[in-house]
Amino acid sequence: MVVFDRPRRVLFSTTLRAFVESRPPRAIALATPRDTVANLLRIARRARASQVLVVQDDAAENQSTNPSRRTRAVSMRDVARGWMRTSLSDGAFYERFTTRELCDAIGATTPEIVWYDESTRAYDAHTLLDVCTALSRGRKIAVVHDGGGAIRDVVTKYDLVCFLSRRAAHLGEIADMPVASLFPGRRVVSAPASASARGAVRDMLDADVSAIGLTTPVGDGAPNEIIACLSLNDFRRIDSHVDFTAMKTRSALDFVSRKRADTFRADDRVPFESQRHATGSRARRYVELVFAKSDTSFERLIALFAEHGIHHVFVLRADDVQQREFRVLTPSDLIDALATR
Repeated sequence: MVVFDRPRRVLFSTTLRAFVESRPPRAIALATPRDTVANLLRIARRARASQVLVVQDDAAENQSTNPSRRTRAVSMRDVARGWMRTSLSDGAFYERFTTRELCDAIGATTPEIVWYDESTRAYDAHTLLDVCTALSRGRKIAVVHDGGGAIRDVVTKYDLVCFLSRRAAHLGEIADMPVASLFPGRRVVSAPASASARGAVRDMLDADVSAIGLTTPVGDGAPNEIIACLSLNDFRRIDSHVDFTAMKTRSALDFVSRKRADTFRADDRVPFESQRHATGSRARRYVELVFAKSDTSFERLIALFAEHGIHHVFVLRADDVQQREFRVLTPSDLIDALATR
């Protein structure tokens, strides 16, 4: 679409090297195959990363200095699938899933890595538009390495959306266009808020989505209202087998309500840091959801992603007085639309 020309120009005007060098230093989520699931989740939580790069030790049989031959990306989706697979096949290991090593607990991984070698001449020719196109159509991340085996940076679809938000003044007419005219969005997959957390995770994986809306009945024949969102990224808050065990019996809403804490509590106490999000209703305690209307501007949409540090925005029809969910948008939807064919 011609309307995407200006955002594409913004991405085209910045090289990958300039983008990486202009970013403040940040931790890269790295692990080894001998790390446990608990360690991987802790690493992801500290780096606020949705994927962790698992790098084969130099002591292993693969001595290659090329990181692309000894590195794979493990996502929270992979952790969820490993946990579900374990819970179905081996009850004994299920209770100790977080203590298992990654090489044993996690099977095939989903994120594809797009590699960029900063030591080559071709590296300077890559623009953010090239990266945008490379990351579109699938679960992918971009990884920059120095040619000698060291990983320098990781660039995600979310990073590109935040970059566009910082360059909003240069987006042209698309900045004021309503999101409904630009992106079809995705159907919201939902589950009752009272369903078990494990059941909601199963539904999420079966539907091949990264988040699921949690609903509660409104009554009088009205459609169920979405009051919370369970995301695969919520797995980063787990570091004990007790937490995984609790997900069998705790409701999905209860799990989301405690996602700001590192572990479940033995009683009903809620961490002090979450109390400021209380809304006065027990069913809505400590739950943050970000909504937009279908006539929300593109500029505001990308600002919502960047300001809230989120990967899902629920879009409601502007003329819907009952405030029913309409669609959900993710950074993937934006990057797929911006990518050149």
